[in-house]
Order: sequence, then C-alpha cells, then structure tokens
Amino acid sequence: MQAKLNVHIGEVKTGRGDQELHTILGSCIGIGFLWPKRGFYGLAHCLLPYSPGVPTVGGGRFTDQALLTLSDLMAITNHRDIRAVVAGGANMTNPECEDPQALVGFQNAKAAIEQLDTMKIPIVLEDTGGFEGRKMSICCTTGSFEVRVIPRIAA
Repeated sequence: MQAKLNVHIGEVKTGRGDQELHTILGSCIGIGFLWPKRGFYGLAHCLLPYSPGVPTVGGGRFTDQALLTLSDLMAITNHRDIRAVVAGGANMTNPECEDPQALVGFQNAKAAIEQLDTMKIPIVLEDTGGFEGRKMSICCTTGSFEVRVIPRIAA
C-alpha cells in the first residue's frame, strides 16, 4: 500500500519507493520534480510567485523559494536529469472585469514556467489557468503523475 504524503500550502516534500505525493490546488501552483533515474520525486505547493527579498532554501511559499528547496532536498547538482510537472494557477474568484493576467493564479503559473525555463528543466506536463482547481499526484514507485480537474460546484 502506498504511503500518501499530502503537501499543503507553502510546503515542499520529497518521496521515494512506496510513497505518493499529493496536493490540491486552486490559484496556487504545484511544481513536481521527477528524477526517475534516482527514483526520487518532489512536490511543492506555492502560494505566490516571488519572494519579497532574495529567495532562500527552506520552504515553498514562493515559486522561486520552492525551486531552490526542491533542488536542495533532492541534492540536485545538475538539472539535466530532472523533469517538471506544473499545475494550478486557476482563477478561483472569477472576477468579471479584471485583467486575468493580473490575478495571482496567472502570475504563479507564469513565474514557475519562466523559472523552470531559466533552470533548463523541461516541463513534461503543464496544466494551468482556467476556472477550476486541480488535484496533483506523483507515484514514487512508478514515477507516474496525474493532474485531475476538480469541477466547480454550481452556486
């Protein structure tokens, strides 16, 4: 039986073997690191795009901080073998007159994608934006991952 590790807002967790990493996302962004060569996986649940100062290792509240923390926890010295999964960044408030690019969900997704590009980590799945939440999971036994939409409940 798989041991389920839930990754909450601002957390970064890693897993191996019989573990599964899970998170539920709305406007937050989930970033998964896949390192099948080592059988090692990581998942961050980021609330905001950028740290207010210089990003530091030790958390996942901000996308820039989470990427540093994932790299540190997984002892990655060369990103060549790493692949990423990015999900979330939805517009959960559904404002009618706002510029969607100004919303935190859009900004979170954009920041994660830009930073992964800078790190030269290929994204194997990107499922961001829209108006619905998502459930993201990584099976550390097989290296498989899944992102499922969580339908909105009608008001």
